This record gives sequence, structure tokens and C-alpha cells, in this order.
Amino acid sequence: MSADEVNIGSTHPENTAEDFPPAVTTEPEVLHLTNCTLQDFTQRGFLGEGGFGKVLHVQHTASKRSYALKILKKQKITTLRDVERILVEKRVALTAAVHPFTVDLHATFQSDHHLFFLMEYVAGGCLRTLLERERKFGQRRTTFYAACTVLAISYLHENGIIHRDLKPENLLLDSNGYIKLADFGLCKDGIGYGDRTRSLTGTYDYMAPEVLSRLPYSRSADWWSLGIVIFEMLVGDLPWMRPSIGVVCPKFLAEDAAILISGLLQLDPWMRLGSSEEDAGELMFHHFFRGIDWLALVQRKLQPPFIPEDVGLSDDGPCYEHLLLTPPSEGSLAIRKEIADAFGSFDYSAI
Repeated sequence: MSADEVNIGSTHPENTAEDFPPAVTTEPEVLHLTNCTLQDFTQRGFLGEGGFGKVLHVQHTASKRSYALKILKKQKITTLRDVERILVEKRVALTAAVHPFTVDLHATFQSDHHLFFLMEYVAGGCLRTLLERERKFGQRRTTFYAACTVLAISYLHENGIIHRDLKPENLLLDSNGYIKLADFGLCKDGIGYGDRTRSLTGTYDYMAPEVLSRLPYSRSADWWSLGIVIFEMLVGDLPWMRPSIGVVCPKFLAEDAAILISGLLQLDPWMRLGSSEEDAGELMFHHFFRGIDWLALVQRKLQPPFIPEDVGLSDDGPCYEHLLLTPPSEGSLAIRKEIADAFGSFDYSAI
């Protein structure tokens, strides 16, 4: 979505637009890339762990810039389907990198036993951590975070991509207070309006009913997930669903919020808000977002309602001379040739 295509809605006084600068943003393995090597980084901390590997907070030694380094173990990549999922993640990350509300990918590279994604380090942590600390947010703050997420998901959809794992853990807050959508590991590309897929993929509490039922589903499954996230931000808990009726909104919710959530959490995916060819346009015109100037938002000119502290380690925190990589287990040192060959063109660098 280009900047001159999103200027809809008015700007309320509490959302006054103003200029806001963009976020400035155990045995070592020897490998080299055109513009960086693994030895150019020191480990500053641990950010998370998943099925294939982990994510570390690293610092580029020369520039002192922080990055998030996702490390995948090749020995856990056992099928060509696993390979394709990782290559899709890279394709999606490259596509998404140009959008202001998605995490940037700076480089991908590999060693004999690991794959590496060098990504933007998002200093404010994830919404899950904030929700655990504050329990819930007010409507103005929720509206701002939801609007950033709408633009990020809309951009993916415009490029034929379904995210499929939208949840507070994957919504990060940058140092200026803007949302950054992260983790493209479960994305599906090649899905436009009217297309369907049917893989059972995602996080249970945020999966649309048609996904859980293993029925063919469309990109509107992402809007269901957004409805759950908005409810959780406003209420502090997951929604209660009545069979054949849908979501039950508490009475303290503002009417426009309840109507938006009910529209996003339609059990019938054909009736769900955002299910038409207009996609995000249906949400952007909704009364819930009446205070958002979409052009100012995509240009990062709105004042965010909250500026986070850097959740990373301070400059005097512990550093490690080498990245702490778990060596491959005995008996799994050999990587299948067809899997190794599939990553022949994996390396990429924008730094």
C-alpha cells in the first residue's frame, strides 16, 4: 500500500501528527560473507527459542549496532518441506523488509551446520511482555497498535502472503513506540484474494475456526487473529466464544470496539470483516479507527501513546567473544545432500 493510498479518516486531537524520527535502528564457526562474517558479532543476550533453533541479541563489533540473530540447526531440517518453509520465510522477510511496521532482514548466511537470519533488533520487546506487566491497554493505545498491525498485514496480503501466526508475541515495539510485525516462519505465500490453503498452522488460541477445523481458509484468517489480539489488549484476557453465536464482549467495551471485534471474530469466514477483496480497507474505514490519520501513520508522523525502555542489555552487560552455538549431536553431522543443495543460494546481505 503506497503512502498516498492510505489517507482516510480524520485525526483526533489526541492523535496529533508530528514529526517523529524513525528508529535507529561455543566454539566459533568460521564463515564469510561479502559484507559481514560471524566473527564480526558478539553475543549480548538471549531473545527466544523455537523448534529449529534460537534467537540471540548480538552486537556488530565495529559499528556497535544491535541485531537479532536467528540461528537454525541444519540437523533439525529433515525434509524438503522444512526446507521450503525456511525459504518461504526468507522470501517473505525480504518482501516485508521495506514496510515501516515489519521487522527488517539485513542478511542471511550459513555454515556447515547452521543457518543464520540477521534481523533488525527491536528494542521495546513484545506486546505479550507489556500485557503481562500491565494486564490490558486503554482504547487509544490499543487503536494505535491495531492500526500499525492492520497496515503491516495489509502489506503482506497485497503481496500474496498470509502471516498465520499473528499474536502478541510477534508484535514488537520499536524504540519510538511503533509496532513491528515479526516472525515469518509460518507464512504462506502465493495466496491472493479468493485463494485457499488448508495447513493446520499457527498458535491455537489465535487460529480461526476454519483453520482449526482443517477446512480451506483464506487470508481472512489473519483478521480473525487480529480480532483476538485486539480483544486481549482491551480486556486483558482471551475472548469467550459461544457456539453458533460467536464472541461475547464485556459491557465495559466501547460500542465501536465491540462492533469491530464482533466483525473480526465472525465464525463464518465469508462474513468476516476484511474478507472481501477490499481486505484491510474494510477495517480502515471502521469507526473504531476514526482517530487515525493513515497517511501520517504510515509515514511515522503520529505521536505513539507509549515510548518503551530498551529491554536489551546495557552497554556494560556481559559480552561473549564468540556466539554460543550448540554443536551438532553425534551421528547427525552429515546433512542430506538434497537438503544441503537446497540452501545453495541462501546467502544474502544488505549490509
